[in-house]
Amino acid sequence: MLKKLIIPILCVLQLAVAGQNYKIDTQGILRDPQGKEAAFFGFNYCMPFAHGYRSHGILDTDRKTAIDRDIYHMTRLGINAFRIHVWDVEISDGEGNLLENDHLDLLDYTIARFAQYGVQTLVTAIAFWGNGWPEEDDKTLPGFSNQVTKQQATVDEKSIAAQERYLKALMNHQNPYTGYSYKNDPAIVAVELNNEPDHTANVPDKTVTAYIDRLAKAVRTAGCRKPIVYNITQNPERSKAVTTARIDGVSGQWYPSGLVGGKKRHENFLPTVSHYNLPYDTRGKARFIYEFDAADIDGSYIYPAMARSFREAGFQWATQFAYDPLAMAAYNTDYQTHWINLVYTPAKAISLRIAAEVFRSLPRGKNFGDYPENNRFADFNVSYIDDLSVLNRDTLFCYSNTTEDLPVAPERLRHIAGHGSSPIVKYNGSGAYFLDKQTDGNWRIEIYPDITETTDPYSRHNSLNRKIALAQSNTRQMQICLPDIHTQFDIRPGIYLLQKGKLQNITNDTPYPVIEDDVKETAVFHTPAAEWNASTPATVTADIVSPAKIDSVVLYGTMWYGESFKTVMQQQSGFTYTAELPSSFLRHGIFRYRIGVYTGKGNRIFPGNCDVKPGAWNDYCKNDYHSNIITSSTPAILLDAQNKPESVELVWQPGIRFAYLPEGIGMKTETTDYRGEAALVTDALFAPRPLNQMTIEAIITEKPAEARLELLDRDGFLWCAETPLQNGKTTIALSDFKATEIRPVRELYPGISFRGGIRSDRPGIRAEEITSVRFVLKKGDVVIQKISLGK
Repeated sequence: MLKKLIIPILCVLQLAVAGQNYKIDTQGILRDPQGKEAAFFGFNYCMPFAHGYRSHGILDTDRKTAIDRDIYHMTRLGINAFRIHVWDVEISDGEGNLLENDHLDLLDYTIARFAQYGVQTLVTAIAFWGNGWPEEDDKTLPGFSNQVTKQQATVDEKSIAAQERYLKALMNHQNPYTGYSYKNDPAIVAVELNNEPDHTANVPDKTVTAYIDRLAKAVRTAGCRKPIVYNITQNPERSKAVTTARIDGVSGQWYPSGLVGGKKRHENFLPTVSHYNLPYDTRGKARFIYEFDAADIDGSYIYPAMARSFREAGFQWATQFAYDPLAMAAYNTDYQTHWINLVYTPAKAISLRIAAEVFRSLPRGKNFGDYPENNRFADFNVSYIDDLSVLNRDTLFCYSNTTEDLPVAPERLRHIAGHGSSPIVKYNGSGAYFLDKQTDGNWRIEIYPDITETTDPYSRHNSLNRKIALAQSNTRQMQICLPDIHTQFDIRPGIYLLQKGKLQNITNDTPYPVIEDDVKETAVFHTPAAEWNASTPATVTADIVSPAKIDSVVLYGTMWYGESFKTVMQQQSGFTYTAELPSSFLRHGIFRYRIGVYTGKGNRIFPGNCDVKPGAWNDYCKNDYHSNIITSSTPAILLDAQNKPESVELVWQPGIRFAYLPEGIGMKTETTDYRGEAALVTDALFAPRPLNQMTIEAIITEKPAEARLELLDRDGFLWCAETPLQNGKTTIALSDFKATEIRPVRELYPGISFRGGIRSDRPGIRAEEITSVRFVLKKGDVVIQKISLGK
């Protein structure tokens, strides 16, 4: 009798839980439990596992406290989605049994804490790889993913059986912080079976489909009624096998600027992200972007454009990879090609705040035309030239950098998120800030510390022993000009209530985390301009930090046979100081200069960080910054493979061999299947002037040798010219470069996402518009020495 009563009760409970699930309808639309179409935008966040987990131990940071403060920061950016590819290797054994350990506990805690903020989760159950990156993998871990290669994992019977067992165990695992099992947790939207599977094994499509179906069945057999998602872009040739499988959604990624470039990307990528192409028939299946990022891009202009293209392509889920935990963000060691954190990358963070609004507010499938017209769409605009994203709505105004845009309805504004200044908020700090209206005349103000970068944050040699960015809490000035409030005041990082013109510090009563100052010594962070035009005023800009109050900063310049001068540098915003150099100081030659920083605790001269008086008898600090002062006829060096090979990026492809030689960089085609696309690439850094002819200096060791030269302009358009190469010098008139349909600037992922079809309608390219140059060897054996522009 008892058994007869229990079974109906369990059925009712199962139906009740199923009613809380998100569902995908027959049209492939993801809908919430009430039937409303869903749109989720947010972050991947990896701290419970691998390098993130280990680093918090090394940095002696309590992991749950770290999760709390990171989730607070992420939710300030308006997200509603969290995705994690679970490092199964750290929570499973070789047979697929679930291991109850600290990693699993932190995963549970993270899901629960996100849910408390209304953020929903996509669980990608199997990561398929080790836990090392950027370190070595721990091969002693017993997890099933440590037993076979990623390719073998999709065809090896023992591994597949372990995956099935693991999936069932994970779905039935009860989260102690929510009381729900994963299969029943209303905060878990869907289950992505695995992360970036490898289906390159020599098996037919039906074997791939059967593998996917087995994993999906394991999840459903565990009693999970949530949508099941599978990756379709990792193996484009298997797209039919994926869509044939018994899944509910397909997932893809987007890395339009490539990955792990090892340095900042300065090109304009807006044409590349004008559209997202997914050329597969996915009818009846919802679309998810499991990972995306503008990798190696420090700019704040691109995230909203990517979100716009996702919505046009019908995606309902998009999660950036990956948010840097606050404890590690100053080092950027966890996937150094990605870097985003509210404190340490304020402009990018506000840009992502804007992208979240783009994704959730634009209708799915809405097309805003082609680049550049689609830089302005709905309530949004993006600009590469200004490094700017803006959201301008009646109740919400956001800007990633200083803007002159006026809010459309200042009297109705309730929320402002900014970095820099605007017509309604003037702020001379360099951190992000938020203003949230409580009642008329009363606002909540949230301020973050000043930030500066100490080096290129995307280099391949980041370390927990070296900070690539510094934060410091300083007293700055803020002016607010709104219909209900006109006021100006001094303010430090924290949270305040502005009521009737009075500022009350409430930081200690909020979740605002303590952010320790990174600045321990006086330092100057400055990259000299490569060139300035003679007899033209110029500006020197440097970021300067000190734990002591800076009294003054002085630039000491030397020109023309020891002729010297000095000028005071003026503080702008945050740590930034500038010196305006009159045209009379800048005559043809080499301008050398040093920067002196004066505080109450001592004086320092840079570069060199010396305690000396410039020009004194004991001035041992002989290093200097220097820039070339050029005339209108001075050639511009675009690529110097002989003297500066480290500034040249090599783009490899099968059939080519590169060699660093004393004479330059050697390129040799070795096989008949070489496709003629290997290249040397560099940023174009020179002062604008009327140059009209390109010269290629090369040693030809095997003829014939042919090349294609590609120039990218600041609008992101592509210009090309092809030429046979001569031994010695080959010249091409700039007028011979023709507008060409754009191609990916870098090797983007996935390749199928690029639509193309965009080219400049201008008659030609001017020298001052060039941002990068690419030398593409079509055939031959050459040593490239130098590429320059002249008259």
